[in-house]
Amino acid sequence: MLTTHPCRHTGAIMALIAVLLSGCASTPTGPSDSRHAGGAEDIVVQRLLQQNQPLAAANYLLHLAHTSAGDIQQRQRLEAADYLVRAAQPSEALRLLSQINANGLMPTQQFTHSLTQAEAQFALGRIDYALVLPSPPQNAPRRVNARYHRLLADAFHDAGNFGDSVLQRITLDALLDDERRLGNERQFIDILGQLSPHMLTALADHASTDVRAWIALQHTLDNTPQNDQQLRGQLQQWQSQHPDLKIAADLIEALVADTRLFGRIPNKIAIMLPQSGRYANAANAIRAGILQAYYTDGSATKPQLTFTDSTDLTTLPQVLADIRAGDIEMILGPLQKQAVQILYQNAELSIPVLALNRLEDADTNDFLQPKSFFQLGLSPEDEAIQAADRAWLDGQRRMLLLVPQGAWGKRLRVAFARRWEMLGGIQLEVQEYPPTSNDFGPQIKRLLNIDQSTQRRRTLVRTLGEKLSFEPRRRQDVDAVFIAAHPRQARLIRPQFKFHHASSLPLYATSHVYAGIRDADKDRDLNDLMFCDMPRLLRTDGNQTPPESRGFNPRLIALGKDAYQLIPRLARLQHDPERTVEGATGRLSLDRHDRFQRQMIWARFERGVPVIKGYSPTIEINAESEATARVDF
Repeated sequence: MLTTHPCRHTGAIMALIAVLLSGCASTPTGPSDSRHAGGAEDIVVQRLLQQNQPLAAANYLLHLAHTSAGDIQQRQRLEAADYLVRAAQPSEALRLLSQINANGLMPTQQFTHSLTQAEAQFALGRIDYALVLPSPPQNAPRRVNARYHRLLADAFHDAGNFGDSVLQRITLDALLDDERRLGNERQFIDILGQLSPHMLTALADHASTDVRAWIALQHTLDNTPQNDQQLRGQLQQWQSQHPDLKIAADLIEALVADTRLFGRIPNKIAIMLPQSGRYANAANAIRAGILQAYYTDGSATKPQLTFTDSTDLTTLPQVLADIRAGDIEMILGPLQKQAVQILYQNAELSIPVLALNRLEDADTNDFLQPKSFFQLGLSPEDEAIQAADRAWLDGQRRMLLLVPQGAWGKRLRVAFARRWEMLGGIQLEVQEYPPTSNDFGPQIKRLLNIDQSTQRRRTLVRTLGEKLSFEPRRRQDVDAVFIAAHPRQARLIRPQFKFHHASSLPLYATSHVYAGIRDADKDRDLNDLMFCDMPRLLRTDGNQTPPESRGFNPRLIALGKDAYQLIPRLARLQHDPERTVEGATGRLSLDRHDRFQRQMIWARFERGVPVIKGYSPTIEINAESEATARVDF
């Protein structure tokens, strides 16, 4: 079930408070005492935050709010909502904010109320609230201003507006102390590091002096040989060229240390892809993506790429022997899952591998897992799981499923259903449709129980012996529908739901409903459908096909680009499991099996065009907690 941490145990809270206050000279007489605002209350909250316990801080303030009144109670609830967001409890924060009368707050508090609401919505994968926030009042506290610029930086980033994201982070930098400034600077250096040389140049053309200085730093990092002394000298020279730029005291040494630990790039990489057979077309698209990333790589040291045919699995042992003899330092590939399994089980493999497919849990072994065997793929099951999470956080609880007949439909159905059950949702019914059909009415009518409504009408006509005025009624016990479909089917399914009196039912889908090319005329029938997809396709401006996508599957091109661009980041990601990379296929992170997890972006079709709504939210599930658990207000 969902991992939440309800705190209804007043005794436990007060015992913790007593410990925290044990070093204080005096304790206020009661929680409603106005002295709490500047005395023991602040001490307790700050100590809890220093101990990384924002949820405990929220519950402490809510405990005080039970016996407070007026402005003090409003302030305590407002502050508690902030800490609930920090504690990864955004839904609880929104519930608390709804209990606060914003009209009765002071202007700065009203802004803080809107800001906290936008932060909670952003945590739930909705960026719209952040992008329409007004500027803070002139007298807003420094911390509120910092929260505002951090939220905007994240929202612009998720919307694909990297230039404005960097601008917000630079503004934020001046509001932070030196320790937090270092983390912030490393974040926007990471953002700049993921932009192509062309994008960096375009950004610099219209940027402020400070932004151009940071872009110059990125060029320095990209083009300085991987040698501590040379890099330090180049960074110090960059700093002297921009004397008015305030940076964290430890930034230069941190960048040198990062390069020493994680910056080495293999000199020779073997790329194993099938050159014939059923996987050849997919392999050609991936190859195109790899080469596009390679030729736009502006770094000073690029690896030598060697392409190797992995079509015939029986020849893999000889292929691996040739690789070892050729001083190859890394393998990119293979693509076929069977070939990935063969390499995974090869005990003699001593160089890093970034496979272009993913093994399932049953095919891996925690005890025999090879060192530095990374797996990157486009798993449809991952998308079905994220669709379940999105629907759950949107408040849906009772779902219908419509999937195609066959193995692919079964994979998505099983993945969604398992996740939905873990979340605590109810799966009412599943219908499978023939993929080649144009009429999905029979399956939709059965799904909505319209066939039963029609049968009741026939029974009444036979019983009464006369014609009846009749309009079929769909079932009313359903919240939403999950569909698995490709573009042709999806463009037919959505209108047929509307025809059968279900236009108000939310529909959730995976990326497969979208062809990857903006076409408002063809996709107008998909209006209001929610789906997840990779950033590379959703962030494409205009209605034209990206040039590199012509003739190839654009999602596989994105996979190839990510594979190449992940090479210098693998060691850092393995060292820090919490770290993510903004890839073309999604926000990427490593799990404990060194498999890449992809966090997708959600979009809704509006006027035939996908409109970004934000990254897929993540839900932590714990078997011991309840999905309905809530913080006690």
